[in-house]
Amino acid sequence: MTAAAAPPSDRSRFWLSVLLTWAFMSALSLYAARAAIAAGYPAGPDDLLRLVEVRDWLAGQAWTDVSQHRIGVPGTLSMHWSRLVDLPIAGIVQLVSPFAGSDAAERAALIAVPLLTSLATLVAGSFLVRRFVRDRTAVLLAPLFLAATPLAAIQTWPMRIDHHGWQIAASVSAVAALFGRRRFRAGACAGFAMAAGLAIAIEGLPLALIIGVVLAGRALLDRGECARLTAYTAALGSGTLGLFAITQSPHLWNAVWCDALMPPYIAALCAAALVLMVLHMSPVRTPMHRLLVMVAAAGAGGGTLLLVNPVCAAGPFASLDPLVMEVWYKSVAEGRPLWHASDALQLTIGAQLLIGAAGYGFAIRHAHRRARRDWTAMAVIFAGAALIGIAVMRASGTATIFALPGTVYLLSLLLPRAAAVRPPWRVFTLAAVITLLLPLSPLIAHSALVPREAEDNGPPFSNGPRSIPADCGQPPALSGLASLPPSTILAPLDMAPALLYASPHRVVASAHHRGNAAMADTIRAFLGSGDEAVRIAKDRGVRYLAFCPSMNEVERYAKRAPDGLAGRLTRGEVPDWLRPVPLPGPVELYEFSR
Repeated sequence: MTAAAAPPSDRSRFWLSVLLTWAFMSALSLYAARAAIAAGYPAGPDDLLRLVEVRDWLAGQAWTDVSQHRIGVPGTLSMHWSRLVDLPIAGIVQLVSPFAGSDAAERAALIAVPLLTSLATLVAGSFLVRRFVRDRTAVLLAPLFLAATPLAAIQTWPMRIDHHGWQIAASVSAVAALFGRRRFRAGACAGFAMAAGLAIAIEGLPLALIIGVVLAGRALLDRGECARLTAYTAALGSGTLGLFAITQSPHLWNAVWCDALMPPYIAALCAAALVLMVLHMSPVRTPMHRLLVMVAAAGAGGGTLLLVNPVCAAGPFASLDPLVMEVWYKSVAEGRPLWHASDALQLTIGAQLLIGAAGYGFAIRHAHRRARRDWTAMAVIFAGAALIGIAVMRASGTATIFALPGTVYLLSLLLPRAAAVRPPWRVFTLAAVITLLLPLSPLIAHSALVPREAEDNGPPFSNGPRSIPADCGQPPALSGLASLPPSTILAPLDMAPALLYASPHRVVASAHHRGNAAMADTIRAFLGSGDEAVRIAKDRGVRYLAFCPSMNEVERYAKRAPDGLAGRLTRGEVPDWLRPVPLPGPVELYEFSR
């Protein structure tokens, strides 16, 4: 499955193009995010909570304990996040703190970690393109195309430290490694990279399975490809097992969660890998024999999952409270299908996917036999990633990167024709070709460089993590709470991370689904009558209620139940059992009086 690699070229020129592109995009993003950098804290709820998690770890919380002990009362919130993402943040904070203090150290981490994630993605994506496209000039321009994938850029924007950027980097690295010349080593490297991606987020599991299916198809046609398949599955199974063992608490071996890399999934992957070892260790020579082994491996994996935990076969969110599913989950923009995105984002992503698909079609048609098989394999991986990205918007970042081998192949076809145009029209023709293959790239640059009103200098085309008004969902609006004695606060789900970041208080729930029961109580309190809110407050030991009428979440509550608590407070109707507590800023604070 050796891809049609580019001919030997000057490696220094390749690396120079990668590093220069990264430096340019880093400067552009730093300038665009200058207001957020000056403020010194991330704007996204998940980024704020990630920083809270790092602070807790550095303050003495165990390496294997990623729970949030100030979320979910009574009790605590068991998070599905991975310490792997915390490592670079904590490392930079520890390195810089002795010289510049904790505040400057955190700001340095918030700047450096996204840029490092961006570099990792840029290197992996450039190598992926280089494995397929032969034209040297086109390959040198490939980093520019990587830099113009908006949903990938969003996840590596300065101050953005959530896990999605690292997940993209791991997925692209896995596919780039998959097409190496040495089959066993390539499969093993791809499997370990994908295992790291799954440890970071289970969202990569569909892509991991698609890769496995592609490798199985290749192994059916070519017995020599069995080495790549078995190495991939063995590395994927053992890698997930090892990462779980060193990053998770021992009590989680018996946990029933399905939203992260947990024992049911690990057992299924390992079972399939063990069966597939037959392909590598025994002389299974005919395609029919290989097919039987592969079917047995798939059956072993699926059967093991059903045996260990059949609930996980229904998906990671099957156990959500129906109210939480309807009111919260369906409103998360980045988890919705692509057609719910803005028109500009739909046009950009759609154009990139279609151009990439056209490039794959031309490449498969014109390539010789061996290269055609490799292009076909990559096209199937791209098609699978594209379908996932259309179904879940945030996954489109990976899909648009996988479109780039096809896009750059088209560039390699068009560049010679553009270069043949006589001066001075040659420059304009070359620029037109590049712009044609980078749809809406001028709009992306304009969106990044020009400040926008009523926003916080977040990433261009941001449609998910920054849905909270800057005056309510960011720490300055809640800093006044720090002077109050530590208490439990009933707050909107999206306000909780900023509240934890800015104060020592506890919250009933945040927008993180493992706190399903507490999330349901929070939603019912804001939607329901006063009696229900009082009951929930008593059951959970709540002292204060935090409120902000301008939050999107609160507006949804008020619209859904105009006579509920959120609707009444929005109209200024304060029940007699809530006592206003003076607090600077736009956030309203009330104390329960009964």
